[in-house]
Amino acid sequence: MAASPSPLPVCGITGRIGVSSSDTADPGVDGSAGLIARLRGPCNHRQMTMTETLGDAVAPQRSLTAAACLFHGFSDASRLEILRHLALGEHRVVDLTAHLGLAQSTVSKHLACLRDCGLVTSRVEGRASVFALAHPEALMDLLAAAERLLGLTGDAVVLCPVYGLEGAVTAAHAEKVTR
Repeated sequence: MAASPSPLPVCGITGRIGVSSSDTADPGVDGSAGLIARLRGPCNHRQMTMTETLGDAVAPQRSLTAAACLFHGFSDASRLEILRHLALGEHRVVDLTAHLGLAQSTVSKHLACLRDCGLVTSRVEGRASVFALAHPEALMDLLAAAERLLGLTGDAVVLCPVYGLEGAVTAAHAEKVTR
């Protein structure tokens, strides 16, 4: 069965919708070309993006793994709260602990995760590290899209038997934290 064409042109290098790879020949245009190139590996096949559809074809596992890892960075309410605070401007760890009411070690652990995911940056200022969003506009776009999707799905996510408030994954995480 022949695959149907993608509804929108998707660049195989940067993954951006509506552009071709020749439009983004500079690998530093949006910072993603290096990551996409690493995900593509040595093959010459065009990489499918999360938003691309090819009829009944299934996206290669590697192309979705990076997306799953990115979304895992957003999977903790404390990390989302940290990102919301950083959207207001740079913060030191001590500022975030005061705003969130979390232990310094907890905030530092979450910031390390967000930094490793490429979502925040840090710089040294005196004896403190100052954190900021790495890509504020893209993050705000993503959070706005998530809010739109949550508005459309209502309580479905909260009621999910696996990831919802009473879900198996949430319960297992809570049990692990209390030990």
